[in-house]
Amino acid sequence: MIRPFAMLCRFLNKKISDEELLSLELENIKLKDVQCPYCKRSGTMINYHHGYTRYMVSPASEPAGKTAKIIYIARAKCADCGHTHALLPGIMMAFSSYSVSFVLYILFLYYVRQNTVEEICENHCISHSQLYRWLQRFREHLQKLQEIINSLEADPQNFILSLDEASAHRFLQTTGISFLHRYNTNIWIETTDLR
Repeated sequence: MIRPFAMLCRFLNKKISDEELLSLELENIKLKDVQCPYCKRSGTMINYHHGYTRYMVSPASEPAGKTAKIIYIARAKCADCGHTHALLPGIMMAFSSYSVSFVLYILFLYYVRQNTVEEICENHCISHSQLYRWLQRFREHLQKLQEIINSLEADPQNFILSLDEASAHRFLQTTGISFLHRYNTNIWIETTDLR
């Protein structure tokens, strides 16, 4: 899997939808700059006509709920080793339908404490166990980010609101993990200013 990394908008104040961010991110992929995660060679990736569809769950425009759209995930093939790799956008979590902005929105609701866990889960159609897995992963990654960003106050609400491309990129470079993503993956990084 290849993870193009574009700007992670401040999720509550963003003026761009997950679908628009996905489109912009996919337009900016330059296969000639991508390194094959298997053989580690650069410049050998070629377009591969087979891809697959998957759901992308994003926050709904209403205060409660979510939207699910079917998106197409392209694949690229390494001309040297023959392995194929999905070009999974940075807004998507590996092996999950949820977008990063949806997860951050749910975490924000949890830390604001205006609703109970039961209400959050019921309003957004997620299980309690899913919410607690995200909380555990968030807390683990927050500890790593706190080592990187020394000036950060340990206030999770403000931390979530202050997430931007630079902090996510530093986290990725330091740990080799995309923030809030489940697995360590070989990641191709491209920073793109989408403002």
